[in-house]
Amino acid sequence: MNLRTFVINLDRDTERMAEMAQRLNALQLPFERVPAVLGRSLGTDERSTLYDAGANRRQYHSPLVDGEIGCYASHLRLWQRLAAEAVSPAQAPAAVYLVLEDDVLLDASVREVADALGRCASGWDMVKLMGRRREAKAEALPLTASTALLRYRRPPSLTGAYLLTAAGAAKLAAARQPFFRPVDIDIRHWWECDLRLFGVFPYPAREAPAAVASTIGQRRGLARGVRWRLRKWWVQSAYLWASQRAWQQGPPPWPAVPPALTPALAPTVSPEAS
Repeated sequence: MNLRTFVINLDRDTERMAEMAQRLNALQLPFERVPAVLGRSLGTDERSTLYDAGANRRQYHSPLVDGEIGCYASHLRLWQRLAAEAVSPAQAPAAVYLVLEDDVLLDASVREVADALGRCASGWDMVKLMGRRREAKAEALPLTASTALLRYRRPPSLTGAYLLTAAGAAKLAAARQPFFRPVDIDIRHWWECDLRLFGVFPYPAREAPAAVASTIGQRRGLARGVRWRLRKWWVQSAYLWASQRAWQQGPPPWPAVPPALTPALAPTVSPEAS
């Protein structure tokens, strides 16, 4: 299978990268390290081309901090690169890209999942490999003998590990600059760029035990008064309304998983309240 793996990592986090390299080598997954963007190092002009502070004030409940801006810029630059490579005659696009932050653990099943999805890559844009215990899993489709493809009502807000196609990278690269929300929140708004977003269950990726949070997008503690809570409630309510409307208008269609990959028994996935 034509799989390319990328690890987003800050230059200063050499120990994290060494541990991640050891884990990927054990899985026999060749990878490329992608230098993460340090948000506070961005100049004023570059920052303003990436981050729309005005839209953030109008449509989100908190200003993005340097870590969040750097994290989004790191993913965005990779999407832009992959989108450009896909149309370059000198670079044949991979069937599937595996994008990782530097604080995740992967199960060996990720190779089988990527292989299965690589055979139907024209039918999806992004597949999340990490999730939360409580989330709105709407429907499941058998993918391998031990996993199912998920279609979400409300996707989980995690970007530590996901699979991506060239078409998905192109959609995100075209639609997400400038940004005004954190990257994981923007991906939850899949309908805004017609992103065919799915997940895999059981999830083959999880946070490393020592990783309280990725240093790529750390958020500082902020004062949170009544006004902030009311604004957050308004933003969340608007999201719930918009996601329900998008679902009613039609969720992403299932990719055409080849019959040879469909197991006799699918894993049970029960919808849960978010």
